[in-house]
Amino acid sequence: MNFKNAKISTKILMIVAGFGMALGVVAAIGWLSLENMAKSANRIELAAEQIELTARLDHDAIDLNRNEYRLAANPAEFEEIRNAIKHDEADFETLLEELRSIASDSMQPALEDIEHAYAAYVADIEKSLTLAETTEAELSQDQLNLLEAVAHSVPLMEELEHLITDFAEQAQQNALQTAHAAERTAHISEFLIIAVGILSVIIGVTTAIFISKRFISSPLQRVVQGLAKVSSGDLTHEIDSDDRTDEIGELNQALQRFIISAHEKIELMQKQEAEDRLKLERAEKVRDLTERFQLDISEAITSLAGAAEEMEATAVSMSATAEETNAQTHSVSSVTVQTASNVQTVAAATEEMLAAISSVSDQMGRGASIAAEARKRTQTTIEKLSALSNSADAIDDILKLITDVTAQTKLLALNATIEAVRAGEAGKGFNVVAHEVKALAEQTENATATVTRQIKEIQQATAEIVSSVNDISTVVEDVSDVTTIVAASTEQQVTSTAEISKNVAEVSTGTGHVSDSLSMLEQAAQTTASASVQVTSTARELSHQSLNIKTCIDGYLASVEAA
Repeated sequence: MNFKNAKISTKILMIVAGFGMALGVVAAIGWLSLENMAKSANRIELAAEQIELTARLDHDAIDLNRNEYRLAANPAEFEEIRNAIKHDEADFETLLEELRSIASDSMQPALEDIEHAYAAYVADIEKSLTLAETTEAELSQDQLNLLEAVAHSVPLMEELEHLITDFAEQAQQNALQTAHAAERTAHISEFLIIAVGILSVIIGVTTAIFISKRFISSPLQRVVQGLAKVSSGDLTHEIDSDDRTDEIGELNQALQRFIISAHEKIELMQKQEAEDRLKLERAEKVRDLTERFQLDISEAITSLAGAAEEMEATAVSMSATAEETNAQTHSVSSVTVQTASNVQTVAAATEEMLAAISSVSDQMGRGASIAAEARKRTQTTIEKLSALSNSADAIDDILKLITDVTAQTKLLALNATIEAVRAGEAGKGFNVVAHEVKALAEQTENATATVTRQIKEIQQATAEIVSSVNDISTVVEDVSDVTTIVAASTEQQVTSTAEISKNVAEVSTGTGHVSDSLSMLEQAAQTTASASVQVTSTARELSHQSLNIKTCIDGYLASVEAA
């Protein structure tokens, strides 16, 4: 496993384990030192025990020598002295066995030398005891021999003491060497413990600093710097891409996931802002369209209302003109009937013309006046019919304007329907109003088509009436001319009876035509009056529908503003 991928707790445990190992080494050195010092203490204790036993051996040897001199000085105390000697010998031998059991191999030869010297000395003491047992109380040769024997054992005693002293010195020397060795071991152990401790601390601290800076603090510092940059809004910070599996790697991965999530949220917010901006722009566009639609529809409705009012006024004027035309036609018809009657009278009284020339002249003057009046009224009728035709043309222009407004209204209704579909739930009311506006526009279009058709019929009838009136005017002019000619030619009536009869016949025929034309004109006037009534009704309906459209649009705009 890569060390950098180890958990932080594992790294810390490894550092602690390193310190533990160093502490274990120090403990091992201390334990070994204590073991060596314990062994040295044991050896020193053995050496001290050997010195003590050696001192006791020396003491026993001195007691033996002293008892031997006592024996030589006072043989009478033989039993007491022998018992003391035996006790000292037994104690010496016991101590010698103890020394042999605790002495090292290097010390065994010295003990053997002591044992040999002791055996020689004991043998000499036995001789002294045997000699003392047979010695009398008086100072005799035997006592002298005893003293000589005791004196003979002095070198043996000295040699034994010398060997015991050497052994004691050797034991003491061994104890000193052991003590010095223990001291050296203690110093070495102390040095090793201090050195290993210092080295362990240095290595441990260095390793801990290296591990903490390389694998813990530096990566954590980079993570903290990354967090600081990210928290300040810098999402372009690059995260360490090494595949760490420790806590720092998890922090890097979490930070990376946070940056990715932040990018996604920012993109989502940007998309939402874009959508909100689009919605705002769409709302602004809808508002602009609504305002423009409101202005356009207001202008259109105003124009439509004005056109309806103008149409209604034109229809009223046209109705009045039709009534006037009807009255004039009736008057002309009456005149025509009268003219026909007069013509018939003229025809009947042709034979009496010469007799009644003055009367005929008067009648013809009256006929000329009536013809002139008929001509004048016919001309007035033609002018009114021309005005009616012009009014019909104006109505046609108004109807074209209404058609254009209706088409624009339908286009606005279509745009409103499209925007309502785009707006979704918020545009349902707008969609309903758009459909209502479209329906009203279609009704207006149908009404306009009906009015246009009726206006065309009125225009056609008016054209026919104008043509008929022109014919009547021509006839009236002819009648006027004829009457003038007749008036001027009264003196020639007698000679021109045949011509007058012919002219009277022509006048009668023309009068019939005039009568027929006047009947057609009267019928056309009635048709015009009916059409004007229909136009008036249509204009009023158009005005009413305009008010309905304005009410619906105002309600829709109020709903949109309230939403």
